[in-house]
Amino acid sequence: MNEDLRVIKTDRLIKDSLIELLNKKDFTKITIKDICDTALIGRNTFYHHYVDKYLLMETMINNLATQFQNLLDSRNDKLINDSLLIYLYKELFEERETFLTLLSVHEVENDLESRIQNIFKNSFLPIIKNNSTNLPSDFLANLYASNALLAITWTLKNGHSQEVAEFFLSLS
Repeated sequence: MNEDLRVIKTDRLIKDSLIELLNKKDFTKITIKDICDTALIGRNTFYHHYVDKYLLMETMINNLATQFQNLLDSRNDKLINDSLLIYLYKELFEERETFLTLLSVHEVENDLESRIQNIFKNSFLPIIKNNSTNLPSDFLANLYASNALLAITWTLKNGHSQEVAEFFLSLS
């Protein structure tokens, strides 16, 4: 059964309003009233969709983390290849404001930055299981995850996906 378009539009308004507010102030200072005023909806409408702002944030982070995992899973065979970074950049470009904004929020249990780093790390670990260095695989996977996330976020903010991807490939 298809969901009512009004419900979909209202949900999008609520999420967009939270992102707009996060660009102006800390998550801890944002109230339900702020979200409702920005979205031009009533409190009851908000509560019809979410129990509180924490569930809203958790839902948004879970959706982005799942989307990111699906993107990586669909390209898992090219994890170290520069085309993966370009692919991720292109796929995330439309939602870059939401992605970048939620990466910067660390006041909640469900932190998008750590979720994305874990996704990168877990995807990279099987590839380097038998690495030729004496370095621990966990260290290499964390190093890759941190650098890959840095490359993606920097590129989403500044562009230059091809140049950043080629540089990143030269490091590996």
